[in-house]
Amino acid sequence: MRDMFSCEIKYRGVKAAVFCLFLALKLSAADFFAAPSGSSAGDGSLEKPWDIKTAFKQPEALKAGDTLYLRGGLYRFEKYLYSTLTGTDGHPIIVKPYQNERATIDCRNWENTFTIEGAYADYYDMELTSTSEIRTTSSSGQASRDTIARGGLHFNGPHCKLINWVIHDTRGSGFWQGAYDSEMYGCIIYNNGWDAPDRGHGHGIYIQNEKGGKLVTDCIVFNQFGYGIHAYVEGAEGCLNNIKLEGVVSFNNGSPSIHGLTTDILIGGRVRVSSSPEILNCFTYTKASNGGANNLGYSAGAQDPVVKDSVFAGKNALTLAKCVNAALTGNIFYGALAGFDAAQYPGNKYYTERPKGLWVYSRRNKYDPSRMTVIVYNWDLKDSAEVKVPDGFFGENEAFELTDVLNYYGGPVATGNYNGKTIAVPMNLKKVSAVAGLEVQPEHTAPEFGVFILKKTGNYLKPK
Repeated sequence: MRDMFSCEIKYRGVKAAVFCLFLALKLSAADFFAAPSGSSAGDGSLEKPWDIKTAFKQPEALKAGDTLYLRGGLYRFEKYLYSTLTGTDGHPIIVKPYQNERATIDCRNWENTFTIEGAYADYYDMELTSTSEIRTTSSSGQASRDTIARGGLHFNGPHCKLINWVIHDTRGSGFWQGAYDSEMYGCIIYNNGWDAPDRGHGHGIYIQNEKGGKLVTDCIVFNQFGYGIHAYVEGAEGCLNNIKLEGVVSFNNGSPSIHGLTTDILIGGRVRVSSSPEILNCFTYTKASNGGANNLGYSAGAQDPVVKDSVFAGKNALTLAKCVNAALTGNIFYGALAGFDAAQYPGNKYYTERPKGLWVYSRRNKYDPSRMTVIVYNWDLKDSAEVKVPDGFFGENEAFELTDVLNYYGGPVATGNYNGKTIAVPMNLKKVSAVAGLEVQPEHTAPEFGVFILKKTGNYLKPK
């Protein structure tokens, strides 16, 4: 809770006053708590925590710069859950689990949707899921959304961040126009959506934006029933302005659906032109013989798009549709192209036949210095890949664990102490996180492709 104090120094004049003011500002931020067993009658203390609905309504006690800690456990709620937490520029409200406890929000019914509507609030390391087993509906199109029993995420808050979340088995995530100048960072998003007679529905991240910019950075998006990244508007009512994808890994989307693989990255509207979209250092994959696609422009097209230093691998690597003043440099394309050819954009690599060798990419986590994403294209189909970790990440003999994102809560697939050279990454994996309510589960992308979270777990020496 917030500390109240007075400061009186009788000498040293201005310097003492300045120090006192600095101390007051430093101590002004306070800690509050919510818990699955919390109550609206609580005071937000560790001993008397709020329930999650009360905490997210921003009680009078919560101020800019404060931290709301969520105790571990499963948070269930009646109908809609809204967060109106609002900080200020430079002093956001912070929301995070307490002492690395696993805090899970359950969107188990259609009305159990989590909506962010505040501003200047940063949400860390939460899990959002649905415990519902219902995965199919007999209704098609728009009506299917009203008959499927599972909630999801609506991100509407400007100047907010969603950092290192795990979002799985929900309806999907909406990153809407109200969330301008906001960011989704480092989120692992999988197994979202449902099947209807017309198609697989529910996208990993559904994006729209009008003013300001919108960032999706270092998110890993796979195995949705619908699309992976779906930056799209149907009519003239929405916008697709200044959407930037950086470090995004999107793969194997559509794999749980009876309708088959879909699109990993789409930026484009039916009648609205996408303005200044960027795809930077992104990675996609679907098995070339199975399908999958990526599309920039869709129907209305894109103005001034930039695609740089990215990998597009699949049966249909990339389609450019009505793209004006496009810049494509430093990319790798494996698969069919549509709307352009290699001669138009010579500053890229193009493969029409299966590549050889090992392509390894790594991305350090900006908000968690102990964490890194490792992406492996294992074209020679070896059982193991020797991966060199970038200099400076590990200390001498530092311990690590490696987790397969396709089985994220299944425990590490490798542990050890870094030898200063390489880490042996297993590429013969089979087990995937089960899609709740589904009889036939998606297959693993190994040995050809894998994505892993590498984490430092401490410093110690191997026993002699």
